[in-house]
Amino acid sequence: MAFPDDRWHPRLTPYRLLIFTTTLALGTAKAIATQKGSTVLPTTLEWISGVALFLVIFFTGKYDSQSNTDTESAHSYWSWFFRMDCMDFMWSILSRFGYRRPFYLSEEGDLVPEGGEGPSATVYRLMVSFSVVCFGLTKATLSYCGRSTSANWIEWALGTFISAVFYCVGLYENNTHNLYPWLFEDDHSTYFRPGAKAGIYVICTSFLWACIIFFIYGLHNALNDEEPPFSAADHRAGPPAVPSTWETLHEKTNDFALTLMSLIFIVFLFVMFVLMTALMWSEDNFSGGLQADRRPTALRRARRWASSCVGNVFFRLVSIWEKVMGAYLFAF
Repeated sequence: MAFPDDRWHPRLTPYRLLIFTTTLALGTAKAIATQKGSTVLPTTLEWISGVALFLVIFFTGKYDSQSNTDTESAHSYWSWFFRMDCMDFMWSILSRFGYRRPFYLSEEGDLVPEGGEGPSATVYRLMVSFSVVCFGLTKATLSYCGRSTSANWIEWALGTFISAVFYCVGLYENNTHNLYPWLFEDDHSTYFRPGAKAGIYVICTSFLWACIIFFIYGLHNALNDEEPPFSAADHRAGPPAVPSTWETLHEKTNDFALTLMSLIFIVFLFVMFVLMTALMWSEDNFSGGLQADRRPTALRRARRWASSCVGNVFFRLVSIWEKVMGAYLFAF
């Protein structure tokens, strides 16, 4: 437990300061260059920040964690880049103007999952994940709608400003004084693992629906494909040749084979959709992670209500789809 007189702040090492400044500088420069209509400079900056800089940060990030948690680092000849606190230099300058340096600790702990389990679903990690998904979908939607300016500034907001904010907040995750446990320590994976399974089922079933619609659309275009109109030169050359019986049989056989294979594939996708829907709303698979907690909490009641409502909607859609498929097959 952190007492009022115990203060903790992370080190502002040259490595961390370099990451923070390059993220802001390259992201802002790319947004401005894109806004001015340049194409070469934004591509170059995106390659530098998205490929070269990412690889450097990825391979040097391990040294940053070791230098702050291990006092006997083997790389002592360059450990100053990961250990030296740049705030010491700033406080020494401010002390000349009468500002007293506050007392705080900067020793960092090592994040090790308990019991060999995977990483915990903390509020901080969930915020980072959801912000990436929300901003990514927003940018994609704006780009497809032709809103290039809005998409550019959305990318700047996520890739530069919000990423820098999350990076600074994430430095407090390794604190040794139990600061902000609700943000960095409380594990909510018990409630999100069933939701993650449901999300996987929803994505898979959505993909199956997209495949079904695509094949129906392609089959419709293939069976209703009209011959291109004849030009004036073709009309002067004379009437078109009458196809022989063998050519007509061959064309009809191709149409029948295409129809049969497409319908078999559509039925297969529909069966997969029904099976995945049944698995999604099965009590043994969907809520297996919450069996230990049988208390009638508000979260459990809300989950059961949402499960029953969405499950009813899915099975109604299944019945409607069966009627549509029956009418479609009858039309053929």
